[in-house]
Amino acid sequence: MKYGDFDTTSDEYVIHRPDVPVSWTNYLGTKHYSAVVSHNGGGYSYYKSPQYGRVTRFRQNGVPLDRPGKYVYLRDAEDGDFWSVSWQPVGQALPRRGRRARRPRQHRARCGHLPQRPRHGVHP
Repeated sequence: MKYGDFDTTSDEYVIHRPDVPVSWTNYLGTKHYSAVVSHNGGGYSYYKSPQYGRVTRFRQNGVPLDRPGKYVYLRDAEDGDFWSVSWQPVGQALPRRGRRARRPRQHRARCGHLPQRPRHGVHP
């Protein structure tokens, strides 16, 4: 199965399907604070040392589901439908494109008439 491909015009990898067999992780950080964030919103963060300074916990046995993580939920006030800005934990199929490039990571998604463009980053 093909989950994405490399776009030579923009020099980035484009994920077409969010249900990849292994999490696609990004490392974010400053001199003292770091985070590991997956394309599903899972991951963990730590201060100075990943071994002794965990801010959020990491469960090795949670890898297949890529949980726990940080999730943002959105709900339509009119019809009550809800979704998350990352594919997990809701897991709804959304017309979206995730890109991995040498610049900050961004996602684009649309649910109904509401465009979403969450960006991941860490303040220095």
